Amino acid sequence: MQDGIFYLCTISIILIFAGYLLLKKRNNNLLIHTTRMKKIILVLGIILLGIGCNTEQEKMDKMNKKILARITNVCQLAPDQVTKISPITENFIKVRIATKDKYGNNEQGFKNAMEANRKSLIDTLQKILTPDQFEKLKASFQQQKNKNGQGGDQEGGGGQE
Repeated sequence: MQDGIFYLCTISIILIFAGYLLLKKRNNNLLIHTTRMKKIILVLGIILLGIGCNTEQEKMDKMNKKILARITNVCQLAPDQVTKISPITENFIKVRIATKDKYGNNEQGFKNAMEANRKSLIDTLQKILTPDQFEKLKASFQQQKNKNGQGGDQEGGGGQE
């Protein structure tokens, strides 16, 4: 997914640059429809760039909502707890995406970095949740880990992302 967004943004930038160069190079021999085409290329590049950037934010928001919904469901959070936990899970997702970009194909490096990220998330959640809520959350994480066959890197498991 990251690569697709990167390519979309790259193509958008190329289209914008090409449109700019074509508009800048004014030649009296150009037809009116050619000028319109240049403007269309420029606008298309800008639109594609906007779509690429928006897609990344939507993906992060979707992941955050999914994790937050799971924690809320499992722990039966109070509204003030949801407010406190939301930025924490959002940061967890940002670190996860950055870690994935950083380690690329280095599976072991990614796994180690994500383990540290998960530990940080759990430690922070422990300070916000009641002891009973925290035990429910730990049990849920363990159940998800067992379900995934120790595959903690798969998306979809609240603390397993």
